[in-house]
Amino acid sequence: MMGLPELKRPASGAAGRATPTKLMFSVKWGSLDHIKEVDGEYGDELINLIKSGSAKTDFLAYAWLAVETGQNIIVAGAPLSGNADMLISMSAFVPPYQRVLAIDEEPNKLELDKLLTNALALGDVSENAPEFKRRQVACAIKIRPDRLILGKLHGNETKEAFLAATLGIPLMAAFDCNSDAIDLIQKLVSEPICVDQGAISMLDVSIFVSKGIDGKALYGASEYRWLERAEVSTDELAGFNGHFKAVAIAESGTTSRTTLKESKVIAKYARANHTSISGALKELDRRSAFLEGIDDGQNSAKKVSEYICGYYEID
Repeated sequence: MMGLPELKRPASGAAGRATPTKLMFSVKWGSLDHIKEVDGEYGDELINLIKSGSAKTDFLAYAWLAVETGQNIIVAGAPLSGNADMLISMSAFVPPYQRVLAIDEEPNKLELDKLLTNALALGDVSENAPEFKRRQVACAIKIRPDRLILGKLHGNETKEAFLAATLGIPLMAAFDCNSDAIDLIQKLVSEPICVDQGAISMLDVSIFVSKGIDGKALYGASEYRWLERAEVSTDELAGFNGHFKAVAIAESGTTSRTTLKESKVIAKYARANHTSISGALKELDRRSAFLEGIDDGQNSAKKVSEYICGYYEID
């Protein structure tokens, strides 16, 4: 069996800047020569989402709670739709105490190292890159991080990523799919990816990114209720495919209060924090208001990760 290429540590400053707020490792594969120094502040993607109005702060607050509660999340959209930017934005919501492993096939595409404390880069693996990526995800499972972030799902590594989810390692990833929440499942279980039914049922939330007529990004979110996880009854699946039900939570970048009351993300936050659904919704409102201030005055010059972490310090 061919061994893994030797891990190499890039030169100081070559793969991101250190921050005291998060402990993460970025495993990047590709030539070290392609890793460039990152200048300026990170987190511009999240600021741009808020400033442009493409995603309302209540929608982003929902995404924040989804990340914090350990949901398995796929950010889907057509190529160049902005799903990568949304994944970067949501990475800022990762709790500061979590150990995160990010695997990114193109060192400068997602630049997840902007949010990382330490970054590792792998040597050139161009001979068999897809298989190498699959084995890196498999190795990530053995490391048992608190969260796994994949820049883009393409092939066999997707099965390994969902295996990690079955073992309790939350997954966040981008995936090219320009249709809807139900079709996303169909693509994931079909060739060439072929995630099995038991593993695919670990998917909790899909966030879709599309382009409007004016070229502006539009955001929506759906939650999955799975029969395999006893989240839905057979009676509720009438008209569906017999395994799951997709429930729209947000459309056009904003949430619906009615659907939020039935949200599994809200319910899980309520259980974890010993509060009611009403209390969890109030928390979503507080975070929404907090995000509105992310570009006010001196806060826009702050590193977004530090700003988000500052929320947990509010009395």
